[in-house]
Amino acid sequence: MAKYTEEDIKNAQKDIAAGISQRKASNKHGIPRSTLKHRIDGTLPRNLAHENQQRLSHDQEDLIVQWILRQESLGYAPTHANVKALAASLLAEQGDPNPLGKHWVSHFIGRHPDIKTKVGKKIDYARVNEATPENINKFFDLYSTVDWIKPRHRYNHDEVGIMEGQGENGLVIGSSKRDKKSVYVKQNGRRTWTTILECISQDGRVLPPGVIFKGKHLQTQWFKDQLNKDWYVAVSENGWISNDLTVGWLKEVFIPRTEPEDPLEPRLLICDGHGSHTTDDFMIRCYRSNIYLLFLPPHCSHVLQPLDIGCFSSVKKAYKRLMAMNDALTNCTPNGKVDLVRLYDLARNQGFRKENIAGGWRGTGLWPIRRRKPLSSSQVVVPVVPLDLSSKTPTFHTVGDSQVAKKVRDLLKNHTPAGKRLAARTLTTTILTLRSEASIHKADAARHQQNAQKAQEARKRRKLNREDSNSKFVRLCELEEARIEGRVVEEEVVAKEDVEQPEPAHPVRRSARHRVQTRRKREADAISDSDSE
Repeated sequence: MAKYTEEDIKNAQKDIAAGISQRKASNKHGIPRSTLKHRIDGTLPRNLAHENQQRLSHDQEDLIVQWILRQESLGYAPTHANVKALAASLLAEQGDPNPLGKHWVSHFIGRHPDIKTKVGKKIDYARVNEATPENINKFFDLYSTVDWIKPRHRYNHDEVGIMEGQGENGLVIGSSKRDKKSVYVKQNGRRTWTTILECISQDGRVLPPGVIFKGKHLQTQWFKDQLNKDWYVAVSENGWISNDLTVGWLKEVFIPRTEPEDPLEPRLLICDGHGSHTTDDFMIRCYRSNIYLLFLPPHCSHVLQPLDIGCFSSVKKAYKRLMAMNDALTNCTPNGKVDLVRLYDLARNQGFRKENIAGGWRGTGLWPIRRRKPLSSSQVVVPVVPLDLSSKTPTFHTVGDSQVAKKVRDLLKNHTPAGKRLAARTLTTTILTLRSEASIHKADAARHQQNAQKAQEARKRRKLNREDSNSKFVRLCELEEARIEGRVVEEEVVAKEDVEQPEPAHPVRRSARHRVQTRRKREADAISDSDSE
């Protein structure tokens, strides 16, 4: 069966209008001659011919398709439920309250080849909002100012976080009669964070890693098989990097390991804008060693950093796979840092291959320098294209009854019956287009208003948590210190006579039923009466 699109038919019609025969145009574009002949005679396409059988018009569906593409470019691709809700709102405005069918979205996607169902991958909203062509072009403009530095003296440095016991979910084999969909697999449960510093050069060299463990003292039993390796290790209270450790890595690893043959030759270090890279000590040491710093734009490392594009993804994937295999073979015996060092060494050998490093520099467009590489990434926010609402008929701003009646009279005046039908159809399409546009703008405005309200409430909550000392549990000694420092306002004591006393409440009405006294109560009353006499 021949496959052709509506665009192929339009191109074939243009060729025929230019003087090419129908046979040649049919063979050139792969369109059956009968189909091409029918279209020239005025037969409508299938989607337009069956438009009267659809709940929404063809123009309304085109507007929904453009809205979907626009939302995807903004980083908020709608779900099936979002599209179905939008279509239902358009139908409700037309006076059609009936619900859409179960498979309406699937049929809608099948009618429009420009859209398809995809897997939504979660990404931080800041990465989506900041990775714009404007920021990327600014970075490449700065990068062009250091083109006099030799490519082999250009380096990329970054940190990666690894958890000791984090493996990946994989396929396992088990019983076919119980828990058919999934089964739990034991793991060691360790979740200690470790930071690893890596650095690569443009010509494929890899510097020894700097590993920062969580702890107070280094222990040699962590490195059973890696004691002979040229690694740099350190410890911190939480396993995170600090300003002093970053300066130590620069002093002990980067400067001596990348020393050029000619001391006067400069070096370029590309890194993110982490606070440890912008301290005075770090920048002064770079200045004294003739090292130039180029900072990546905020939240753009996923499209501009060679380590992220070429190495880290492969390393993390290999590490999780090796950790899952290790848990299966060792029965989840908790070895902690011993397994982390051993398995990361194996994963590092797979991820930091020379072709991966070259692919990272090439994928970011930093070498060879090709600005269009990151700009063509699917994770870059493209400028929003406004919805195309152009029509062959003049549009009007108000759609009130008087305006519609006037427009109908103008269009139907001095027309043949066939022209009147065409004019009525054109008018209906125009009105539906305006209503669709209004619905889409209304939905966008409601969404933006809801997001603004959520942001305002979040700011209020942050302000309350920062200023209200009673919004969290505090120790008594901390409260006493706050009182001494004057950060706690003492409660004002008001005199009792100054306080307005509430009116006495009415007595509670009790049952009027006569209660008979007990014998013990009567004897006690008699004794009290005799004593009083």
